Amino acid sequence: MKDRKEANDSVYAALKGYKAVLIGEMHGTKEPPEFLVGIVKSLMKNGKKVVVALELPSDGIDFTKSFSLEELKKEPAFYGMSPDGRQSIAWAEMLIELQKIKAEVICFDLGMHYKGDRKLHHDSMLFENINEYLKKDTAKMLVALSGNISNMIGKYGGHKTMAYFMLNEKKSVLKGKSILSLNHVYGKGSTHNWLNDGYKFREVEGNAPFY
Repeated sequence: MKDRKEANDSVYAALKGYKAVLIGEMHGTKEPPEFLVGIVKSLMKNGKKVVVALELPSDGIDFTKSFSLEELKKEPAFYGMSPDGRQSIAWAEMLIELQKIKAEVICFDLGMHYKGDRKLHHDSMLFENINEYLKKDTAKMLVALSGNISNMIGKYGGHKTMAYFMLNEKKSVLKGKSILSLNHVYGKGSTHNWLNDGYKFREVEGNAPFY
């Protein structure tokens, strides 16, 4: 891949047989949003019906209007939720590029009014939001970007993940379908991210030392 943001026939050949591609990231890194754009372009170029699902508040962005980088900063998804890396320039640029290519985009995180409600099973709600949308047209291929726990196929620490529900829930549109789960690993660099000491720009050693 010379440019992960552009259409690539090899990427299309690798992904065309799947019904869903789930990309998991550490929020604040720039490569996964760029990779998603390239995947969507590859699929759309070859005539695939695609819906892009992003882990942003379902009421956080108004997709009925076009937006610039400056206008995006005023959307609730970028100023009204606790910063964790999804408010990075990388996610904003991804949204602008997806709008430019006229991709169908949904935001599947809980609405802004749920902020801080710990009684909810977060990943089951993420699954419900995506599943309800996919019911409208089951011919579409899903490309989703989320944190790198929600997209795990198996359980995490005994808890059911979004992807687990997609594969195993009886009412899931994707039950019995081919799902590809990709985890973004990274080398040494920098990121805007939330850790125990808060949200800030930080240097990271990476989680892929074998590179």
